[in-house]
Amino acid sequence: MDKFEKMVVLDRIILSEDQWKTLRSLADEVVEYSGLTPQQVTEKLQHEQAHDPGAVCFTALAMEEVTNQELNRRLSGADAVVTCWTNIPDEVLRNNPQIRYIGFWTNLVNHRINLELAKEMGIEVTSLPDYGTTAVAEYVFSLLHTLYRMPSRQAKDVASGKWVYELLKTSLFVPKMDAIPYHTFEGKTIGIIGFGRIGQRVARIATGYGMNALYYSLHRKEELENEHVGYADLETLLRTSDIVTLHVSPYANVDQEGRISIDDRMSQYIKEYGRPIIGREELSLIQDGSIFVNTSAGRLVDEGAMFKEAESGRIRIAADVYRSNPPRKLIQRIIKKFGQWLHLFTLRGGWFTYESVLLKGDTLIVQIKAALEKLKAR
Repeated sequence: MDKFEKMVVLDRIILSEDQWKTLRSLADEVVEYSGLTPQQVTEKLQHEQAHDPGAVCFTALAMEEVTNQELNRRLSGADAVVTCWTNIPDEVLRNNPQIRYIGFWTNLVNHRINLELAKEMGIEVTSLPDYGTTAVAEYVFSLLHTLYRMPSRQAKDVASGKWVYELLKTSLFVPKMDAIPYHTFEGKTIGIIGFGRIGQRVARIATGYGMNALYYSLHRKEELENEHVGYADLETLLRTSDIVTLHVSPYANVDQEGRISIDDRMSQYIKEYGRPIIGREELSLIQDGSIFVNTSAGRLVDEGAMFKEAESGRIRIAADVYRSNPPRKLIQRIIKKFGQWLHLFTLRGGWFTYESVLLKGDTLIVQIKAALEKLKAR
């Protein structure tokens, strides 16, 4: 087949104009759904906050609550589907045997579709496992630069007329050694938990700074070890690293016997059994003054324990992901206590760059074209 007959785009995705043009050329008809309107999202947020003042996940909040009946209607006659957050239940798959291809504009899909059933039905399913590797690895060091070198603090001082170096030369202000808040990367040890694509990229960047890297992984990769990159068990890594950064699959869990495993079955991802990879005990092993970085997934860390450590000031936290939304009031209290320079809290900034979004679109289109060729050969 040279093109699909009808392609349905179920979620709001970001593509360049050229990418949209190419996408629409791959089907005779393309039907797009954009989800809730901004007004509907606002109303839903107000309703949720009225019943639960806690953090609300905006991904879940912005998702349209589509019934199976409505989803069946939208997919009627479609032989190709592009989606991101909208799950495709078994019932909907079985009711739409004409579907030949489903492309996910995201990386984690095992909890969104029954891959075994899709395979039985002859449906090609693709996802985007690697679009943010470079962006996330670089962002780790953006966070570390902010905490170690504090260029924004330096810029603020200059804007307000506090030129510390000039005051030092004139003897108007000579700080004690312990009062110098800026640090270099060279010679520091960075502990990397999880040594997949992102973890390995972090190690390469770190060694470029003259750092030593320790990594912990379920599967040791001795071929990647050298004089600056070495393997350590988790406890040793936590106790000896100046920086600990987490890059483990969001599907990872710790069972009741304390064993770490990665199981990407839908039920186990949703069920949230066991405990996070980094709990209170693991955080307590990190040496005083070290930095803990999480750009991976909020569910991998005991968030309550992490914020307790942040409030104590014993270790420094750089977090970009959370179980839901960042707890603003708690973060504001921590910043009020320590100022803006001890900890750093951002939200989903790791992967989100122009280049990463462009790569997602390019990869999706390549996958759709490959699926057409594969279906044509059947």
